[in-house]
Amino acid sequence: YSGNVEVAGWFGGLGLAVVISHGNRHETRYGHMSEVLVKPGQYVKQGTVIGLVGSTGFSTGPHLHFELWEEMKGEWLAVDSTDQLTLALEELNRFLAQLSKSSVKA
Repeated sequence: YSGNVEVAGWFGGLGLAVVISHGNRHETRYGHMSEVLVKPGQYVKQGTVIGLVGSTGFSTGPHLHFELWEEMKGEWLAVDSTDQLTLALEELNRFLAQLSKSSVKA
C-alpha cells in the first residue's frame, strides 16, 4: 500500500530500516537493509524500491525483514501478516524468472 516514510535509517535491532505509515492505523517495517533509498516524509507508492537487501542490525545473513503493525486502543501491536500477504502464481513465476536472470549476471 501507499504511505509516508516515517523512518529511513538506523532503527535498533532492525539495522538500516524503513517504516511506512499507511494512514489507517497501520504501518509496515522493513529491516536489515544494506542501503535505504528513501527519506523520512517521502510519499511512496506500492512498487517503489525503498531499499536494498542486507544484513544490518541483529541479523545473521542477508534478507529482508518485514513487519505489519496496527494501532489498537492507542497501542501499537505486531500483526501476523501471513493472512495479509498473498502472491498470485503468475507474480511468483515472474519474480523467479527475474531472479534467475539477475543470478546469471552475477
